[in-house]
Amino acid sequence: MASEKNISVSRHGFNSIKDLVVDSINLFEKTALQLILVWVTIIALIVGLMIIFGLFGFILFGGAFSNLIMTGNLPTISPLSIIIGVILAFLLAVAIIVFSAIASIAPVLIVGEHQKNINFRQAIKSSLPLIIPFYLTSLLSGLLLFGGFWFGILPALLFVFLFIFTNYEVILGKRRYYLAIRKSAMIVFNNFGPILVRLLILLGIYFLLIGIPSALAGDSKSFGGILVGIYSSIINIFLSLFSVCYLVNVYKQASYGLEDKEPAKYNWIWLISLIGWLLFFLFIFVIAKFAGEMINNINKNPYSPDSKLVIPMPSLRPEPSFQPMPNSEISLPEEIENYGL
Repeated sequence: MASEKNISVSRHGFNSIKDLVVDSINLFEKTALQLILVWVTIIALIVGLMIIFGLFGFILFGGAFSNLIMTGNLPTISPLSIIIGVILAFLLAVAIIVFSAIASIAPVLIVGEHQKNINFRQAIKSSLPLIIPFYLTSLLSGLLLFGGFWFGILPALLFVFLFIFTNYEVILGKRRYYLAIRKSAMIVFNNFGPILVRLLILLGIYFLLIGIPSALAGDSKSFGGILVGIYSSIINIFLSLFSVCYLVNVYKQASYGLEDKEPAKYNWIWLISLIGWLLFFLFIFVIAKFAGEMINNINKNPYSPDSKLVIPMPSLRPEPSFQPMPNSEISLPEEIENYGL
């Protein structure tokens, strides 16, 4: 068991890269069981709910669909069955959204507050009040990111980097909405280089353990390719859990000394995103206008009295190569006239 000293955050900000990796491994060893329990529980709940709702759906609509398959006739479904089906589908969607949020929040709580020895039940319970702020903050950051993308690729990449700790601010920093985004941006701006290096190292670990073996495997249908696929799936699960420990450590080290500091407003983020959204709507307007002009040009086709698109088909009857002029006489040579023709 790793000691608390081995997995504590440096009192001087960032630890060395070596210490960061070692601390993350130790933290992973301490919390792996609880992290796995959370994921297994969430997956089991989602699968179980899908089976239950599927059975209800079969009871409601199974007979109608069987009739459709057997006779080919459209079945008659009662309005009550339709209403119940819509309600069940809505409840299933809500349940999946809630469980997906818990699957993202609970691991961060387990790792970020590992000193409290939070088990997976406590983590799931503590995740419930954070679901709405988590989704609303994610929605806001997504809208800002979408606007940054339409402004340009570089602003979009910058926004992705600045917003990387937004969810950790919601879950561990107890901040909400744009304040969480601002705090994440402040943390990144104050530690731009060290954070970037540590993220590239994490990507390098993924590439070393998953990317290279997958590239060397060759054909995925061969025996070696199947083994590498199984290996990559297992390693990817553990790396996903390890990355939670790694990123929480980076977040804590980067935010050290900034916990009580008020972040800047970063109004330029709003400005860039707003310009991007205006460019997006301008693009939609231009496309809609161009499509409307094309439709108008098609509807103005002179070949159709109904102003619809009609493609004239060529006539199969050959046109005569010579047509005499109307009211004209054809004169024959004298030799032909002498023969009485």
